[in-house]
Amino acid sequence: MVKDDNDYVSQVLAGNQQAFTILVERYKDMVYTIVKRVVGQSEEAEDVAQEVFIKVYHALSRFRMESKFSTWIYRIAYNTAISQIRGRKMEFSESFEEERFSSSLSDDICDDVSGMSHEERLILAQQLIEQLPEGDKLLINLFYMDSQSIQQIAEITDLSVSNVKVRLHRVRKRLQTEIQQQLQLMEV
Repeated sequence: MVKDDNDYVSQVLAGNQQAFTILVERYKDMVYTIVKRVVGQSEEAEDVAQEVFIKVYHALSRFRMESKFSTWIYRIAYNTAISQIRGRKMEFSESFEEERFSSSLSDDICDDVSGMSHEERLILAQQLIEQLPEGDKLLINLFYMDSQSIQQIAEITDLSVSNVKVRLHRVRKRLQTEIQQQLQLMEV
């Protein structure tokens, strides 16, 4: 029988270190993915992911078990990665892997673009997303690539639900405007 995360958290708090190993195994890929998207470099992402699990272990007694453990750990990963970026004062960079990119985003922002193939829309969307500010890029990734709900994104980023909705809407509109500008430049 598979135990839920709260059972393992309780076991760790009771002194069972093996239970923490199970939590690490469950969430190591998710933590690495979010950290890599923020920091952009594989080696650095590995180091930051390890730091995330150290923080999780030390903060486990503060986990309230009222929210999902996955959301809690995702938020720690996000905050740790953002701190890493701020610490090095470098611009956020990330590479999209086409097979992991959700075509729904390119459809959302390129819905009125006729004469472009799906692949062309996807490439254009990826290029424009690369130019977004760090926070906007993360919201797009969480919503489209990670299929996180608006509520989950709000919890992860410490934004209100309405703020997440507004920011996602504005980012999509900005991307649509930029696509139209790109198309006008191509016609000239």
